Amino acid sequence: MCGDHVICIPELVFPTPEKVERQHQDCNMQVVYPITPANYFHVLRRQIHHDFRKSLIIFFSKSLLCHPNAHSDLLEMVGDTHFKHYIPDSHPEHLVPAEEVRRHNLCTGQVYQTLVQERDAKGIKDVVISRIEQISPFPYDLYPNADILWCQEEPLNNGVWTYVGPRILTAPNETQYHKGKYLYYAGRQPTSSVATGSKAQHKKENEEFLAAAFVRCSVTIIHIVVAHKRRSPLLICWRTSALGIAIINVKSIFKTKI
Repeated sequence: MCGDHVICIPELVFPTPEKVERQHQDCNMQVVYPITPANYFHVLRRQIHHDFRKSLIIFFSKSLLCHPNAHSDLLEMVGDTHFKHYIPDSHPEHLVPAEEVRRHNLCTGQVYQTLVQERDAKGIKDVVISRIEQISPFPYDLYPNADILWCQEEPLNNGVWTYVGPRILTAPNETQYHKGKYLYYAGRQPTSSVATGSKAQHKKENEEFLAAAFVRCSVTIIHIVVAHKRRSPLLICWRTSALGIAIINVKSIFKTKI
């Protein structure tokens, strides 16, 4: 969909400023998931004012239409305002200072409201939650001591994880504090169906991925990255810090520990 695909960048090289500037011109389509009225308004206005035409795909959640926290002030739609590719956590006063944050959760869509509700309900103060509103072209201009985690309510083989995973892995390598760090994943296990068909199972899976999003490395967290040299997918299972990291090459099926 865009020139930042891992096939075009096999070594996960951070794109040049010139390439970032031309993302919209070089992509085949734009994929966004706005969860605020203001961002929805701005992405439509941006589409009209572009001096070129590219397909715009907008994901949206019906549950956000009546959600009490999914609202925008009129001031967010006038003056020098614009579409926000990435919305960082507003960092309420009850959270710890930035240098004491242990985890930075990234997500897109309605799961953001679920994560915020869970954080407030459990009184967690050392986790921040940010939203990626534009999935493609990927906003590389995102990002001291926090882990980075991608959370989605869809199964591992659905949602946008397989697309954003390698790109988020690339972006922190350009920062001072996240260079060389791996990205965590919290979400449902792979499945052939996006719905369980069971309310009890659905509730159980919700509780599991919410626990994984806030836990201190005590449950299995699975994520996929792209090998820098092998150029083949890796499945990484992160159980606890004491067990280390088991890396499984999907193509040749071998295991090793680092």
